[in-house]
This record gives sequence, C-alpha cells and structure tokens, in this order.
Amino acid sequence: MSIKERVRINLPSRKPQLWENLPLALARRAERAFRTRFDPTWFDRSSEVGLPALGFRMAVVPRYSFIDGFIFSFGMYEISGTRFLQAVLMPGMTVVDVGANTGYYALLASRQVGPSGRVHAFEPVPDLASTLRRNVELNGMRNIVVRPEAVAERAGRSMLHVSRAASNSGLSSLVMNKDVDQLSEELEVETIGLDDLARDLDRPIDFIKIDVEGAEELVFRGATRLLAAERAPAILFESYAVAPLATRLEGYGYQVRRLHYSIKNGIELHPTTDEFDDLFLGYEGINFVALKHPEACRIFDEICVRSRERIPRALRWLAAWA
Repeated sequence: MSIKERVRINLPSRKPQLWENLPLALARRAERAFRTRFDPTWFDRSSEVGLPALGFRMAVVPRYSFIDGFIFSFGMYEISGTRFLQAVLMPGMTVVDVGANTGYYALLASRQVGPSGRVHAFEPVPDLASTLRRNVELNGMRNIVVRPEAVAERAGRSMLHVSRAASNSGLSSLVMNKDVDQLSEELEVETIGLDDLARDLDRPIDFIKIDVEGAEELVFRGATRLLAAERAPAILFESYAVAPLATRLEGYGYQVRRLHYSIKNGIELHPTTDEFDDLFLGYEGINFVALKHPEACRIFDEICVRSRERIPRALRWLAAWA
C-alpha cells in the first residue's frame, strides 16, 4: 500500500473508530511497539485490556486481526453496531446475543440494559464460550446468562463447523462456509430455537443480535412466533446475502435497513438495495437492522438525528474536510 493510500484510509472521514478514540489509539500503538520490542511473544498471548469509553474490560489476543485486534487498537469492535446498540438499548431490556463469540456485544448490552435488564449470550464454540465466561467474570456482570447452545430452527442436536482460522475465531457456523472449509472441524452441539427460548423466559425479548456466519435463515425459521408477535423484538444481524432474509422479515411487518456509521453523519440506515460509500468493506461485517413498528421509518430517522447530534462539532467539521 502506498503512503498516499495509507493516509487516505486513516482520514477522519474514512476511519471513525480511530478519530473518535484517538488518544487511546495512539497509546495502544505505542504500547504495542514497546511490548513487542522487549517480548515478541506478547502479541500472541491473551491480555486483559480496557475499553474505557464502553465501561468494561476484555481478554484479547492482539495479533488476531479481526475482533481482538480492533478491540486492542481502538477500544471497540464494530463502531456502527456499537453506536446502534448505544442508541436503542435502554435499562430493563432483555437482549439475546446469537453468536456471542467472546462477548463484545453481550458486555456492551449488559452495560446498556443495567442491573434490571438481562442478556442471554449464546456461544456453542467451547474455546470462545470459555473466554466469554472469563470476560463476564472479569467485569462482574450478573445480568448476563451464558448459554452453550447453537440457535437454530428447533431444539435438538446438530453439527457445528468450527473454524480454526487463526486470524478470525468467529467464522464457525451450522452451515458449511466455503471460505473456511479447509480450516474447520465438526463438533456436535445442542441447539435451541428462539421461539423455545421466548416461551421459557419470564420477560419479553426486546432486542436480538445475530452473527452466525450464513446460518441466519435457520435462526429466523426457529423464531416464527416471536417475529409474528405484535411486540416483536428489534434485530441487528450480519448477512452477506440479505435479500431472502429481508423478504422473510418484511413478511412479518419489519422494515429492514443497512447499518453504517461515519463521523460526518453518525448512524446511517440505508435501504438494503441502495449503494453508498462503505467505509468498512473488508474489516467489519455487513450489518442490517430490522424494526417492526407502525412508525419504523420515523424511528429510524430519529436514531440517525440523535446519533449525529452526539458527535462533537469539531470532529464533524474535521470529517467534512478530511
């Protein structure tokens, strides 16, 4: 990559997670340079790092280029998903995290919903679930329930394709992923449907986050009653083939939007078919949000306006010019 290209991708208009956390990002780069100079193995070991803007700590392996690397470098993972959860989650809510990995979104949700809320974090990969429990204990969070099942169409057992890709531990799935076929092994796991979960809980589910690497259809098939309910939960989900999923959700009365974020505009919610300047291609998932409400469009607009107003004017001015 040329110097010109490197400068461009790090401009305020191109990398909001850097500029909104600039002092931390500079400190982390200095820390990495210092530590690896005297201990080259440090980069490959698990370390506990703070996410001061979010109010919790996590165990990460800095060398992992996706989730852990971003958490270490910027004190957050996906800035668009982070800002969306901060905008919509309120004290007392019940959140379901499907594909919780090591717990970034579960921990963020826990802080947002507070002691009166609940977070049910599902992670069937044993190594990830172990780190997830460690992160929950590290922060003393009592409102998170860690579940080892894979969320699917129904309760039972299924084969999970467990990713062994060193750079990204979050590629495991109930469906075969062509990108990681050569780096996966099969593990039989218990499954549960979201309708089963909703029936067993003593409170309604308000929000669902889904990151299951291509198995989204299985999750939605197991949630027909939940999605059809008048008070259906808001959803944040990752997908690289959204059209059939959007059609299914729209059939239940949902409005679906593509989620994006920039310093200039804050949260952006685009129609799924729109083309726009995606700042995160290649290093953040393609995320969508779905809301079932008679005034969903107005609520989407309000979320975007409030998000933009929370960004300091100086940063917005800087992003507009650089």
